[in-house]
Amino acid sequence: MTKCDVAIIGAGPYGLSATAHLRTVKGLDLHTFGEAYVFLGRHTCRRACCSARLGSIAYSRPKRVVDHGEEYQAASRTHFPAPYRSPNFVGYGNWYQRHALPDLDQRKIARVESVTNGF
Repeated sequence: MTKCDVAIIGAGPYGLSATAHLRTVKGLDLHTFGEAYVFLGRHTCRRACCSARLGSIAYSRPKRVVDHGEEYQAASRTHFPAPYRSPNFVGYGNWYQRHALPDLDQRKIARVESVTNGF
């Protein structure tokens, strides 16, 4: 790949949500780089808790208003009430990535440079 319309660098919650929405634009050549949830998975305590409900931090999906946090819990055959632990959120993020962006490019981007007509 040498050229695309949009490159998203980062596969955290914002990168995955932006990618899901931009994929609805017909004819847009889009490429997303990164490892889903690698930072949170490696750098948070397994016992760290989040006080929000899972649905309140659910990823943004185009044309979808259901609580897919509940979809994840059903698919993984698990239930975790608030406050839930960091591994549950990481598991949810990885599940979302597999469904919304199965072709994620996990190469690491070390540098972005400006060139004529692009980066």
